[in-house]
Amino acid sequence: MPPVARWRQLQAQQRQIVILAMEDLLDVATGPVTPEQLGQLYQVVVDRYGSVAAHLAVEALEDARKTAGRIDLPDPVLSDPLPAAQIEGTYSWASATAASRDPEDIARKLAGPLGRLIQQRARETIWDSTAAAGTRYARLPGPKACAFCLMLASRGAVYTAETVLTTGMSKRGRRGRRPEGLTYHDHCDCVAVESYAADDLPKLNRDLQEEWIEATWENGRPGNAQWAKWQAYIAETRPNKESAKPEQDTD
Repeated sequence: MPPVARWRQLQAQQRQIVILAMEDLLDVATGPVTPEQLGQLYQVVVDRYGSVAAHLAVEALEDARKTAGRIDLPDPVLSDPLPAAQIEGTYSWASATAASRDPEDIARKLAGPLGRLIQQRARETIWDSTAAAGTRYARLPGPKACAFCLMLASRGAVYTAETVLTTGMSKRGRRGRRPEGLTYHDHCDCVAVESYAADDLPKLNRDLQEEWIEATWENGRPGNAQWAKWQAYIAETRPNKESAKPEQDTD
């Protein structure tokens, strides 16, 4: 199986994991449960399915490396469980903004954060593994990727161990902000991938790189107002795509 096909398989697996997690959460919410009990169970669901997502990411890394002939690389690094405070923060937001205090309404409000948090462990597993191996980290957008995600995917495998070291960034980033490579929003279907050289990116990423230059560069160099130009370009070429930046995870 070519590496790109393996990453697409991981993308499909992550999507299915999120669906199963949401079904579990809704099953609990429709039973005799209080909002407080739902919050505790939400933690359990995120931890359980996040662990599955992270282990599937390890398997994808191992398979892709074998296909690429890079068995010389160190073992993948399984990411740590998410901080309880981050999970509690998303639950508090959902509880405060849901249509009512009914657990089912809160559970439905959690659909976006639940998927993001579960996939975060997989994405961080790949981020940590590429940093440890000295390889490159990129994102492969999903079929419904917004303009913001397409922009980040267009930058290719620019997120490297050297980038992390020279900027002083960890997964939390400087000043408590997450580095751009690990910025994902609710309902985002992008998958993190490992790249071994500048020319081994998926064709979609290479095409997006060319489109970014075409749409936002002037006279052979980056032009002004690149984001605005990219929004206009996506609106024209992909009218069904969201052009605005989605709200970002600031946990």
